[in-house]
Amino acid sequence: MKKLILALIGACILLSAYAQTDTVAATKGKFDFEKTKNPRYLSTDEIGTLIGLSSHTAKKTYFSYQTINEWQFDRHVYVGAGTGLEVSGKKGVLLDEGNSQAAIMIPLYCEIRASFLSKRVSPYLSAKTGYSFYLDSPDPSLVGGGFVEGQVGLKTFIARNASFNLSVGYRMQCLAVAEKYASQFSDIEPGYGTPGGNTKTVEYFNFLSIHAGFCY
Repeated sequence: MKKLILALIGACILLSAYAQTDTVAATKGKFDFEKTKNPRYLSTDEIGTLIGLSSHTAKKTYFSYQTINEWQFDRHVYVGAGTGLEVSGKKGVLLDEGNSQAAIMIPLYCEIRASFLSKRVSPYLSAKTGYSFYLDSPDPSLVGGGFVEGQVGLKTFIARNASFNLSVGYRMQCLAVAEKYASQFSDIEPGYGTPGGNTKTVEYFNFLSIHAGFCY
């Protein structure tokens, strides 16, 4: 599984490099919004933070890096897939009884993004859904799970085919709890995976997300 994840991340990085070389020539010369509407391939790289809002991640911050490969259908609509890396400090997840663990998450997701104005500066909305692989220690308290995230942002063109993006959003992250650690989560939810819901128990985490980066 780890080899598959690393291979997917490597593929995204290579596609990002291709997108950058493909648009270098287009960024030269006079800025022209009419030429930004053509269908084309884009790459977005962003860094930022996730701020925990749930009891087990309250006020904990995660470093977040995301890379997204997307197709621009016209000037306003973008659809793509992304991955990234999200890392907490030593006490990223607070367990009951005063215990804590660090957290590393690798998300894989699909995204649709829509901007609204045909101007140099435009607001946009973004919706993401995917799965986060949870990596910690040889004995992690949590396993992977799905998530949904909504963002509102501001896109500023800095060249004909390149923009600077700034966004803030909200993420709801579901992570399966390892059976050994089920007693460490007082607000644990019923399980999923079978009609009876007995396969896994899950914990829901809420995050405020803040990101900034470049689309090119």
